[in-house]
Amino acid sequence: MGNKAIIDKQHILDAAFSLACDEGLEHVNMRSVANACGVSVGSLYNYFPTKADLVSEVVALYWHDAIPAKAMIALDDEGYVDFCRRLSNELHEAVTDFQETWLVQLAALDKKSIDAGLQKEERYFKHIQNGLAHILLRDPRVDSRLFEENGPLTVEGVCRFTWESLLACMRNKEIDPTLFVLLERALYLPEKN
Repeated sequence: MGNKAIIDKQHILDAAFSLACDEGLEHVNMRSVANACGVSVGSLYNYFPTKADLVSEVVALYWHDAIPAKAMIALDDEGYVDFCRRLSNELHEAVTDFQETWLVQLAALDKKSIDAGLQKEERYFKHIQNGLAHILLRDPRVDSRLFEENGPLTVEGVCRFTWESLLACMRNKEIDPTLFVLLERALYLPEKN
């Protein structure tokens, strides 16, 4: 018997991600990734049943690398709005890169791969919104009455609005201070003089 290449899901994903970065997302297919890993195409199907599954994981890895876990942790005494300001600055480069390279390449893929990538991206973005909720709830400056049972706002709604607004600003390649002023005025108790 010949030597079999040892492979695992992370090795495959790393090879696919590297291929996407070097040659473009449209070059990520089972054959090219198997070649990059030095294994048979059939070996990949044990980990990724379809090309769409593989591509969606590559897109998720992009966002995971673009927004490191440490960026999603509020600094000591950093309130919700200040955290969002810092996050927008850190996101700016990642979203611009995604728009200029990956988004164009995603559009060239088959519908199943596009849909799988968007679903994975949406799950990752939901995870970010959950992180925003945690930061919002621990910010002592936030007027907690806003989120009472019949209050005008929900934590989920504010975090979804914040995230979608941050992404919209990034897509327009600008950091607009309007969002942060609105959040401060809507969420924070007035300071006592």
